[in-house]
This record gives sequence, C-alpha cells and structure tokens, in this order.
Amino acid sequence: MRKTARRPWTWLLIILIAAWPVPSAAGQAQEATLLQEIEQLAKQGDGEALYALALHYDLGGGPPAAKRLAIDLYRQAAKLHVAGACLNLGMKYEFGNGVPRDPKQAAALYEEAARQGWPMAQFFLGRLLLDGVAGQADPDRGRHWLRQAAEAGYPGAAELLEETGPAPTGD
Repeated sequence: MRKTARRPWTWLLIILIAAWPVPSAAGQAQEATLLQEIEQLAKQGDGEALYALALHYDLGGGPPAAKRLAIDLYRQAAKLHVAGACLNLGMKYEFGNGVPRDPKQAAALYEEAARQGWPMAQFFLGRLLLDGVAGQADPDRGRHWLRQAAEAGYPGAAELLEETGPAPTGD
C-alpha cells in the first residue's frame, strides 16, 4: 500500500470545507471553489482530499446519498493510511453507523490511526482491547494504548488507565 504525501495546505482545505461557516453568497462561491479543488485532488487519489470529502459528506454536505458516499470515501482514504479516515471509519464500525457493527474492523482501523499518533484512536483502541469487545481481551496492549493517549492529554485516558490498576509484573 502506498502512503500519500502530506500537503500542508490540504489540512487548511479540510478545515475550511468541514468547519468554516460560509453565510454570504461570496463565501458560498468560495466554498464551492474549494470543494471543486478537493474533488479534483480526490479524483487523482489524494488520500487527504478523499478524507476531506468524506468529512464534508458525513457532516451533511452534498446529495441525499452523501452518507453512503462518505463511507466509501473514508474506505478509500483509510486504504491510503490517512489516520483521520481510519479513526472515523473505525467509529462507524464500532457503533454500526451506516455500516454493519464490526468491533474487530473498528480495532484494526483504530490501530492504524493510533500508530500514527492520534490520541483519540489510541484511547478507543485501548478501551476495546481492555474490554475484549473486538475479540479476546488484551489488557497489556490496552494499557499501552491508553498510556499513549494519556501522555497526549486525551480526556479520560489517564482515569481509565488508573482504573485498570497496575500492569502485572513478571516474577
């Protein structure tokens, strides 16, 4: 699998499309232009652009079938190892939002994002591993990922880690 090159301006486009309020006609024209640029990059296989479009459609932009399209775009971006896409698609699989519930698939996607340093994915993965929801419980790996999330300051990670108790010591 190939990894996509990160373009610094792609994140700016993601933020503008997904979160920037655009009330005026001029602003709407600017949003449409940005969306066209992102669509063009997505057609060229740019993972970050695929992720940006997925977010746009997932948050209510686009045609009525946009939610299904968002999932397809998340899948394409996840195949290119885009951490945000892995996290969002993982949440969809964990909770059965638009896809059949599949905690094992969620854990695999969370792990991809967690390995790239995404604290939310580290927390979600740690929680799944502790609970054994995605298969057999693996408390050691669960604590590892919770520790990573806690060190990054992710809310609730330190508390959950503390609740699990100390790691067993090998005698």
